[in-house]
Amino acid sequence: LSENFAARMRTLSPREERTAVYAMVNTLTEGYEAQRVRFFFNGQQPQTLSGGLDMRGAFTRNPGMVVTD
Repeated sequence: LSENFAARMRTLSPREERTAVYAMVNTLTEGYEAQRVRFFFNGQQPQTLSGGLDMRGAFTRNPGMVVTD
């Protein structure tokens, strides 16, 4: 992802950051192909963005954050 996107993520509260990250993770892992997601900004994996999550390593789907009808 771009550094501009990372800069926007840094303006979020920790709760908003967690929601945004897991919205992307849950969307990308909805099918059967991807099971984990790693975030890189300009080719670098940050330690943290706004301080809400440790961004190092891989994220797995979080079904508890999926909203269904």
